Amino acid sequence: MTIFNKNTVAAAALTAMGLLTTTAHAAKVDMPTLSQHQQPAMSYSFALKADAQLTINTASVKTQSNEYWMTVSAKQLRSGVAINTSAVGALIKISRNGEQDRALNGANLQLLSDKHPNQNLAGNIIDENNLKATGVFDNATAIKMDKAIAPGKFQLRYDGNLATDGQFVIHVKEKHSANKLQLSTQKQNLVQGETINFDALMLQGNDTLAMDSVKAFILSPSGKKVSVPTQQLANGMTRVMASEFANNLDIVEAPRNGLYELHIDASANAKGTQVIRTGKIAFALAPQTASLQQQPNQVVDALKA
Repeated sequence: MTIFNKNTVAAAALTAMGLLTTTAHAAKVDMPTLSQHQQPAMSYSFALKADAQLTINTASVKTQSNEYWMTVSAKQLRSGVAINTSAVGALIKISRNGEQDRALNGANLQLLSDKHPNQNLAGNIIDENNLKATGVFDNATAIKMDKAIAPGKFQLRYDGNLATDGQFVIHVKEKHSANKLQLSTQKQNLVQGETINFDALMLQGNDTLAMDSVKAFILSPSGKKVSVPTQQLANGMTRVMASEFANNLDIVEAPRNGLYELHIDASANAKGTQVIRTGKIAFALAPQTASLQQQPNQVVDALKA
């Protein structure tokens, strides 16, 4: 077993940072600025040429994820958590939720495969102190799987004492995998009353895999989770329909509280290998307080009439 020391933490941190980011090709989301004293309504007028064409430009956004994550209890971590990989060299990061437990001892981490249940494959471990020293990750320990280990099914266990009510977030990042979950939407600035859809594809290079399981929910700025329905389309795409969510006045919160996030957990079968991915995409949502007419109103100047 190798425990990285401070002389190797810089390289390990750069590797971890490269592995723990979600690729995004997104338009910038401009949040509206709200003053402390809101006016009931405002109106603006300005002169337009008679042949002026009004256009409302929107920018589509796509994100791609080659990772997945899940939250488990201390009891589950001690008994064993199922880990699936579809490519070599995966990074497994175990994060403690808050300060509710002591740092994990790397020597107590076990990664066992179905084929070799008695061989501990958790050889390359980046401990919590070294990850924290980078200023990037707090309360986290990581296992870097050797590229000589074939992908497949594994059990992640911790053979040590944990707080009874402890919770952990486990990230599995597959930097070398060709399988990516792609999420897309036509716009990120949304208002109530619009038809709001998100599309999801499980990609394998240039091909599309049929997803056998898709679960979606929206996370609000205050932390509320609301499940949203999905629909399988003929081309392998899954559509997430969020219009009903957006029209619920009790759910939509003030834009000043931050962005909403759509989260999707999906799985697919790639020639007998299970591919698991989690993806998310951010968007702004607010009640409609103004509208832009496509046809300008012609106003006669009474002083010139």
